[in-house]
Amino acid sequence: MTKRFVEVESVNPPGLEKGAADLSARILSDIGMEVKIEEALPGRPNVIASLKGTEGKPTLMFNGHLDVVPAGDLEQWSSPPFKPRVRDGLLFGRGSCDMKGGLAAVIGAIKAILKAGTKLRGNLVVTMVVDEESGGTGTLNVVERGHTADMAVVAEPTKLQVLTAHKGVVWFEITTHGRSAHASTVRSHGTGFGVNAIYKMTAVLQAAERHLIDLEKVKHPLVGNPTVNVGTIAGGTKPNVVPDTCKIVLERRLIPGERIEAVRPELDKLFGEIARNDPSFKYSIRQILARAPAETSPDERIVGLCRGALRSVTGEDPGYAGFVATTDMGFLVNQGHVPTVILGPGDIAQAHNPNEYVAVQELITASKVYAQLIVDALG
Repeated sequence: MTKRFVEVESVNPPGLEKGAADLSARILSDIGMEVKIEEALPGRPNVIASLKGTEGKPTLMFNGHLDVVPAGDLEQWSSPPFKPRVRDGLLFGRGSCDMKGGLAAVIGAIKAILKAGTKLRGNLVVTMVVDEESGGTGTLNVVERGHTADMAVVAEPTKLQVLTAHKGVVWFEITTHGRSAHASTVRSHGTGFGVNAIYKMTAVLQAAERHLIDLEKVKHPLVGNPTVNVGTIAGGTKPNVVPDTCKIVLERRLIPGERIEAVRPELDKLFGEIARNDPSFKYSIRQILARAPAETSPDERIVGLCRGALRSVTGEDPGYAGFVATTDMGFLVNQGHVPTVILGPGDIAQAHNPNEYVAVQELITASKVYAQLIVDALG
């Protein structure tokens, strides 16, 4: 089933999830679930599947995303990224780890329970969504349309560890503004006709690098410290023209307890210090993405249920930990108020890399764990 999902090139950007949504809707319907298709974005549907229990409570939700990041440089792949293959017990292909293996494991668990004729007291809901890789519109749409649960599992790759917290993220486009001029007229100390926006940006880059040192002094017990990183930079038009603009995209990762609204003032304070020392320094800033951090108490029932299911299947209790990246758990916890954990097959270190893979045995173990979890939570 994982191979069937990998073969569908649900790349985002640009947002080609429809084929994967159609496939998952067919499979979920075929195994006996009630399936709805809901457009989160034009031409980009979420799949909502449900199985009613005899008592109608509690409700357990599984969540996962249908989109994958682009394959990148094909020369770095040992085989075509969308032609999955198994070698030495590993299933290779774009999305095998992040996170079509998790989706397949969830479906495998439900299929096994239905085939066994197991009767459930509570309701089971599966949400397979679009746009996780570019902003999370899919799961946000699920929450805004009123799909809810008493507890949820996001099947992202965690090496089958129970993760109860993750970082948030904010992206800012920062532009330094200069004054264009012929390059032959430049003078040191700003006495020429032009003001070089790229030179002005160097002060921003240095301030960001210094700021990371301060952020590393703040720690969360599960996810570590906040971070700041400059990921892209662009400026200028020609070597003989003094550039009047330079742009970067800066990413700030937040730990639970930090607020998105506090990051912009934090950066303005940094850059304000530059302006006080350099009257010709001018900048503008625009927020282009924001996803809040999230945390679920280890005392929530879903945490204990997941740990118990892992004990039953593997004989070991992994405890709980945190996720340094960002997932759709944030929307379920913060907007939906649903206690949620992250638990799935695969290693996040494989995500977004060439020759991405997931271990076949881990897919099987994950499916067994999910099946045990469903029975324990709803049976």
